[in-house]
Amino acid sequence: FTYDTTLVTSLYFTLSNGRTSPKFGKTSGTEFSFKGENGAKLVGLHGRGGHAIDAIGAHFETGPKPVEPGTNPGDSSSKPDGTGNTGPVGGDKGVTFDDIGFDGVKKVTVAADEYSVTYIKIEYAKNGTFETVEHGTARGDLKEFSVDY
Repeated sequence: FTYDTTLVTSLYFTLSNGRTSPKFGKTSGTEFSFKGENGAKLVGLHGRGGHAIDAIGAHFETGPKPVEPGTNPGDSSSKPDGTGNTGPVGGDKGVTFDDIGFDGVKKVTVAADEYSVTYIKIEYAKNGTFETVEHGTARGDLKEFSVDY
């Protein structure tokens, strides 16, 4: 069984405090990384997925938007805009996904088989509540990583 596209074969997360997730999948191919500049927080993922995760990228919080004259600094126009985007890196197949509008990541669950990362489930924080988003097909070994948002 083979895929006719480039896939994400392994994935891991390193937090700004130095903590690292377990490695999800088997390392092969070209290695790449996404890093938030100056300790920017991961606030979303984007990419393509179907039977596997074909490509993945990251959205990082880039800090507050500039406050416009005549606006209240506490309103939504001064909140982080999350425009620090990187990637996606990987193949060109699969259904596009773009998880934006979140405050941060609480937990990540990843499935991987012998060929690739097949599935990713992210529990995002948004306005004091949590929302779970899933991409790909849950197949293979499942591992979970709590970020402690």
